[in-house]
Amino acid sequence: MSDLASASHPSISLSIALHESSCAALCFSLWEWLITLDDEVEFIWSKPSGAWIKWAFIFARYFPLAVQMCGICISIAILHHSPMSTFALRGWYVSQVLVAAAAVTCVEVVMMARVYALYNRRRWIGLLLASLLLIETTIILIGVLITLPRNFCPGDLAAQIPASFIYFGISAIISQLTILGLSLFRYTRGQWSRAPVVSLMMRDGSFSFGVLSVFLLILIVYTIKNVPYAVAGYAWLMSAVSSIGCRSIINMQSLPAPNQTTALQFTTFMRSDEDSFTEDLPHNVSPGRSE
Repeated sequence: MSDLASASHPSISLSIALHESSCAALCFSLWEWLITLDDEVEFIWSKPSGAWIKWAFIFARYFPLAVQMCGICISIAILHHSPMSTFALRGWYVSQVLVAAAAVTCVEVVMMARVYALYNRRRWIGLLLASLLLIETTIILIGVLITLPRNFCPGDLAAQIPASFIYFGISAIISQLTILGLSLFRYTRGQWSRAPVVSLMMRDGSFSFGVLSVFLLILIVYTIKNVPYAVAGYAWLMSAVSSIGCRSIINMQSLPAPNQTTALQFTTFMRSDEDSFTEDLPHNVSPGRSE
């Protein structure tokens, strides 16, 4: 496409810029995959097929990557006016929020498992976290249904994201805030605040909340204001979610075994003879500090 054509059609120029930003996000994901591949081989591939954390990592790593590749291929086809089914493109457009929600939910499940362990796997905290996920999913589905596009054209894929991202962003931020709040409450009242594994959990949780909240707030504002740069924000959100989820799992797996001679007694969370997913947490705490 000539420079004159680009200058005469700002919308085309903008679509190309957004496409290039999405390509940059994909490059970041590939770079992140390469620099953590050795850790993935050491800590993830060696796990048995029954280890749920193994499948959580694989989903967090490769699902967003596949989505980004598909999105870029579709974007290229639209920019080159290749014949494509409008019905299929509309389905892809609407499902973008469900794809993003699935990726974010994977990270939330990993973080929720840690909160569940912090509270000594109490039943009420498990029910609370499960209810939080259910409410978040319900809000997202309602948002998708009430914001279905009536007039859709293929160009919408390259220039904007569905309005349902507003519902997704708000519900996801509330979930992240709840997870962080529960973690901080337990961390400040527990006897193990100086334990390396708990410090790592707080660091990863705080970082996850900060990064995801920034991306989600940007998407919410851009979607409300109908700013086309939300398309690029979506691509970078997928990259950020993948990186956060995978690194939080690797960080926990790479921790050395706790010192069994310390005053605190440690136990393993969700561990069987076949599953080496260890999140070692203090098991016995004084009655005055355990709640």
